[in-house]
Amino acid sequence: MKIKAVNGMMLFLRPGEMAKAAKWYEEVLGAKICDEMPHGPAMGFKAQGAWLGLDTNAPYRLELSEYIEGNEFPFSKQMERTAPCFNDFGIEVEDIDEAIAELRAKGVTVSDKLRIHNPHLADEIWECIIHPKSAFGTLIELYEIKGKRAPDGEW
Repeated sequence: MKIKAVNGMMLFLRPGEMAKAAKWYEEVLGAKICDEMPHGPAMGFKAQGAWLGLDTNAPYRLELSEYIEGNEFPFSKQMERTAPCFNDFGIEVEDIDEAIAELRAKGVTVSDKLRIHNPHLADEIWECIIHPKSAFGTLIELYEIKGKRAPDGEW
């Protein structure tokens, strides 16, 4: 599996905390807060990016995420059980199908790939999730981006 980038971490929050967290990261740490990500509600959560260090050569994206109460999505259920906490980080890979095959061959529990629809970000985004039981309690998101990308700070 060829890793291209490590792109941020996800902060799981309880419902109603995302706006307060965004304000704190913006006012206290100078983060640039992005619009809510359009693909989240289809998977049972709301999320928005908080970019830290945009004026440096190594900006970092923190994803502020809160689960939507009353849904049955496994990812949202994980958030509900563990919030508030840092629980997830994203790794961009060159070929998601190759990464899934390699991980499964090593006995790692990994989801099938899922297309994330966010035309503002890229033409195509594919992701899969390494199950926390296979990664010492950490949910790891692998993704492949194809086509155009939004400029830094708009993820």
